[in-house]
Amino acid sequence: LGEQVSELILTLGTNTEVQDYAAVAVSDLVAGLLAGNPVASIVGDAVGAAVAGLLASEGVVASVGSVIGGLLPDLFAQPGLVPAISDALGNAVSALVAGQDTATVIADLIQTLQASVAVQTGLGAFTADALNGLLGDATLWDALGEQVSVLILTLGTNTEVQDYAAETVSALVAGLLGGIPVASIVGDAVGAAVAGLLASQGVVASVAAVIGGLLPDLFAQPGLVAAVADAVGAATSALVAGQDTATVIADLIQTL
Repeated sequence: LGEQVSELILTLGTNTEVQDYAAVAVSDLVAGLLAGNPVASIVGDAVGAAVAGLLASEGVVASVGSVIGGLLPDLFAQPGLVPAISDALGNAVSALVAGQDTATVIADLIQTLQASVAVQTGLGAFTADALNGLLGDATLWDALGEQVSVLILTLGTNTEVQDYAAETVSALVAGLLGGIPVASIVGDAVGAAVAGLLASQGVVASVAAVIGGLLPDLFAQPGLVAAVADAVGAATSALVAGQDTATVIADLIQTL
């Protein structure tokens, strides 16, 4: 089943019609979220194109598909997980057949699974394995970094976006200066400076290249992915065991 999931992802993700549909769907979604913003459609189209570009990047879909397809067998290969789930479900079925209240049976089932060490450690290990696979996928992060760079370049060099940035910064600065008589003058000047910076030859491209390179650089740091994956895996085990969410998050932050 894992192999077929990988194959399904590869087949769909590398299909140009699916990629085009993904671009349109994402574009519409983003534009809808930004409804009322004068650059909504521009941003939507740029993000949609970035998604299609990511799917079309060599090796990305195959790499992600392989990781995702491996998650199912990895999950059910966790020591003791299958027997723990089977036994808990068997008891729940017996209780239902005996006429016990459905809500009570489900609550007892959840409590039984949460109390199972095999379930706690299994889901924690599974989470760690999943994060190791995804965060450690250099092909994915290199391609995503490239698309982030393209997205920044596309938006930053668009004159309508530059004008919108100038207006937004101008209003922000004027608002911060409150009742100062020259607030609007200063705001307009700063806004114009921002637009001028974006319009300066090579600036956006240079900044885009730097920002786009941050993602692959981050996850390429020695030991980082393993440390994050192990910490989140431990947090998952704690959550499954029923520990307080705020405490788990605080412990996760402290561990990292």
